[in-house]
Amino acid sequence: MTQKKSTKTPQAKSTELLVAMTGKASPAKAAEGDKPVFAYIDSLPEPQKSIATRVDTLAAKALPDLKRAVKWGMAYYGVPDGWCFTSEPSSVIIS
Repeated sequence: MTQKKSTKTPQAKSTELLVAMTGKASPAKAAEGDKPVFAYIDSLPEPQKSIATRVDTLAAKALPDLKRAVKWGMAYYGVPDGWCFTSEPSSVIIS
């Protein structure tokens, strides 16, 4: 007796993502300094805003010569020798 394999694939449930979680960059303009980064963080919806605020606070405590900037629609942090990471809550990158 031969068993027939099922050719049906499970249907994925459709989940609507929040705008901040779609992977699309924000419309924030590229700029260096504290002011544009704080404005970018203030523009985020919750819970991303709380996460980004916490990352910013931790970065400021850990890096005494912290540089802030908005690049590619995200907040970036660095030190005098270069840029280190982004505070984008959905994809923290270390490069």
